[in-house]
Amino acid sequence: MKAVEVFGWLCGAVGLAAYLPQLLKLLRTRQAAGLSVLSWQSMLAGSIAWTNHGLMIGAANQAALNVVIGVPTAMIVAMICQVRRLRAVRVFGVAVLAGAAVAASDWLLGSAVFGVVVLLLGAGAIGGQTLELVRAPSLDGVAPTFLFGQLAFSCLWALWALWAGDIGTVIAFASNALVLAFNAAWWVHRTVGRTGARLRPGRL
Repeated sequence: MKAVEVFGWLCGAVGLAAYLPQLLKLLRTRQAAGLSVLSWQSMLAGSIAWTNHGLMIGAANQAALNVVIGVPTAMIVAMICQVRRLRAVRVFGVAVLAGAAVAASDWLLGSAVFGVVVLLLGAGAIGGQTLELVRAPSLDGVAPTFLFGQLAFSCLWALWALWAGDIGTVIAFASNALVLAFNAAWWVHRTVGRTGARLRPGRL
């Protein structure tokens, strides 16, 4: 196995590890305050699109990672629907259709165009969470390790893509990392920054 492939699998492990704390927090607390439905819909759509992209370029690590990440993502979407009494069929339907549309852009228009299109999808995922972090009265449902794990994963995956020569992935994840850095910083601001709040026991 080549070094770039090993690094890709390591990036995948970081990505999976980033999602688990948020899932565990939801399972334990049944608290969805501060979580964006649009964000998690977009992340589920992204898992579909990136699985297709990984298969297209022969990157088994990318495809496998997104299949594995798609499972906890779908579970989180389902739990948010349950806690907020949303129609799961509608929420999941939008995510699947969006993922299929982005995958189609990869097949029809190529990797660079896919990178731009999936960047817009990522903007929905990250931007939705950004708005929720700014305007939500409470962030009790947000696992900070998820926010910081997402940032680490995006930075590492952008480096892997640069090494592998996958321009579409470089465009998407380098851009995502900038907004994710803001999200993490804003969470710190609201919880341990100027507000003077302190982390309560049980936060992941």
